[in-house]
Amino acid sequence: MCAGLVDQYSQLNLTPETIVVGLNQNRMYDPVTYGDFLEEELLPFIDSTYRTAPFHLLAGHFSSGQQALFDCFRGSGCFQGIIAGSPKGLEKYIPL
Repeated sequence: MCAGLVDQYSQLNLTPETIVVGLNQNRMYDPVTYGDFLEEELLPFIDSTYRTAPFHLLAGHFSSGQQALFDCFRGSGCFQGIIAGSPKGLEKYIPL
């Protein structure tokens, strides 16, 4: 879905050049471990391999939306924006 939106906005010249990275997250992962993977392994790999801007956006739906919100609340600072659609089950990690 994200890749399709970026493609559409790109064709209309409404977004800067964008790199979309999709991760298969068919099972639930511990958000701390997964967040550490994003921050310590994936983002450094992308930034060292591709020409990137100093802006990272994390988007997700359902369990990936949970991850996006969790990363925002944990304050890692590696993402400057988040999009969380229908986040699932945050109450286990953050008292609401």
